[in-house]
Amino acid sequence: MLSPVTSQTDSFAAAIAAQKGAIAEIERELWDGGFNDDVLDTYQGAFRRLERLIAEQGADGRHKFV
Repeated sequence: MLSPVTSQTDSFAAAIAAQKGAIAEIERELWDGGFNDDVLDTYQGAFRRLERLIAEQGADGRHKFV
């Protein structure tokens, strides 16, 4: 049986992976046939959701400032 921490980490990893996949789909739609301004808000919202998921995960090692 997985510990709750491992299960939660796996859940965040799955949600982040799913969100990245959704972003890829939205990006294809954004540029399909040229730039589609109607999709831009959705695209930006998808990135905001991804950032929230990463923040909720609690381990964001993407940036190191001196």
